[in-house]
Amino acid sequence: MLITIAAMRISLIDMNSRTAARDENVQRACGFMAKAAADGAELAVLPEMFQQ
Repeated sequence: MLITIAAMRISLIDMNSRTAARDENVQRACGFMAKAAADGAELAVLPEMFQQ
């Protein structure tokens, strides 16, 4: 039996969200995700409830 395991580059994004600043939080998260993608990430993980 042959098992192939592929590597995946993952980015874990830790950001301080501001309450009641949804648009600003989303804009910052998009910037972090663009940086992660530029650095080769295939998957970006954001904090729970970052958009609050």
